[in-house]
Amino acid sequence: MNCKIGHVRKPEHPSVLAVIPARGGSKRLPGKNLLPLRGRPLLAYSILAARGSDYVARTVVTSDSPEILGVAAQWGAEIVVRTPEQASDEARTIETVRHALEVMEERLGRVWDYILILQANCPLRKAEDIDQAIVASHGSDGCLTVDTVFPKFSPPGHFYRPEYTPGARKQEMTPMLRENGCLYLCRRSLVLEGRLFGETTRPITDWPRECSLANIDYEYDLKLTEAIFEPFGWADYFDSLERRLCLSE
Repeated sequence: MNCKIGHVRKPEHPSVLAVIPARGGSKRLPGKNLLPLRGRPLLAYSILAARGSDYVARTVVTSDSPEILGVAAQWGAEIVVRTPEQASDEARTIETVRHALEVMEERLGRVWDYILILQANCPLRKAEDIDQAIVASHGSDGCLTVDTVFPKFSPPGHFYRPEYTPGARKQEMTPMLRENGCLYLCRRSLVLEGRLFGETTRPITDWPRECSLANIDYEYDLKLTEAIFEPFGWADYFDSLERRLCLSE
């Protein structure tokens, strides 16, 4: 990073607070939120995407790790320190998001309409795609990104018992929507109730497929993300986004 990235003034409508949960401990891939990905810590990509949005007015990282919070501040995010209860393996993400919302509203003396949740282990998002999702959710309880899948399931057991017609072609099956974790947008009231979804939460089905593939929980996920980073133009995109944010200072 070649410049100090600070807060950039954004349009006030809709009122969106971006929250990036980034716990310090990770048993499957230790230190994953700060692992290097093409010259930046993994966490930086979610911060850049949120800060590049025309609708996100504030971006906050919530963590129990002083190292993570320090890196977050370097990349232009505001920080919220988690309580010990929220740093445990049993803590639910929505609880940490609600805590961050309450802290930010008390800190700034304002109320937000929507909360945008970006998981740090899903680094491939464009600010423009975030904006489109926010616009598409106008008047609803929010949205989430999904993949369309054609499930072939069986209950667990000693033998495989298909819950579908064996040999069925994908075209003959009923498609289902699977949340891919790239983006969640929720009304403030839902977050305060500890919920991600309301009765009118919209699915965003046209999210780029490589974005949901880059969901980093294991070492091979990181290597896959590195492999698709250059061919799909993500390196150029984030280099350009970082320059734009620097120039806006």
